[in-house]
Amino acid sequence: AEGTITGLDYVGIGIAGLLEQPTVGIERLTRVRQALTDMQPSRISVAGFQVALASFHFGLNELGAPFEEAINDFHAQKLPPWNCPYNLSSFWIVQAYGRVSQLLNAAEGDRKERSRMARRAVLELRAAARTPLLKAHYFAARSGYLVAKGRYPAALRASTKGQALLVGLDGPGIEMAVQMSRSRALAGAGHQQESERMAVAASRLAEDLGITAFVRWIQPDLPDRSRRGATFGGANKGPTFAGPQGGHGVRASGRAARQLEALLQVGAAAARVL
Repeated sequence: AEGTITGLDYVGIGIAGLLEQPTVGIERLTRVRQALTDMQPSRISVAGFQVALASFHFGLNELGAPFEEAINDFHAQKLPPWNCPYNLSSFWIVQAYGRVSQLLNAAEGDRKERSRMARRAVLELRAAARTPLLKAHYFAARSGYLVAKGRYPAALRASTKGQALLVGLDGPGIEMAVQMSRSRALAGAGHQQESERMAVAASRLAEDLGITAFVRWIQPDLPDRSRRGATFGGANKGPTFAGPQGGHGVRASGRAARQLEALLQVGAAAARVL
């Protein structure tokens, strides 16, 4: 019966990736995949598993074949963004951020196709955005897409709209994503010092909270002017395009509650899938 799998199993897979714990995530996804094979899961259950897989690979910055397979398998369930269950909405965030990252790191010969895929993903996120937080994620993704297209003033306007939506909300993950996308837009518009300050601040907080996946998709390379061990200073070498490999443990933080809160913005909705 499907009761052998809970929504928390799905959440655990996604969070393992966002916490850069591939071994833990692989153990969990292997167990869940086997359980799904032994049953007749509903379409929503299958889609929830693909959300977990996409989040896992996105968190590890591995945007190759496994990420693509999860994206394609989710779309095969025919759940359009404008009519998709809200508890699966994190898929549209992960897809959009992943596609924009792929575009930013694309070789010249691949840019046209990557641009088409990124544009579609950002538009799908817009269609799925039914809450202020989801709308803010849309504007962060749109800002990143516009940066990749060299449209820096438009990217700045998009990030400004994203920031305005977050007033009065406590969303550290999306706050960092908006700030980092704005940093890229500022750099492109010629405001290098302001861009660097914003990127440094966003990187430090993302590292402290253990949520570097929220900034890594859009993070620029920066000179290392921070304390030792920070996530910037040339750390962003673009996504890898292979399966799960060895990862890095997340540094212990006294702000564990905030870290979990940020992670669950992407993953916790899946707990209501089953």
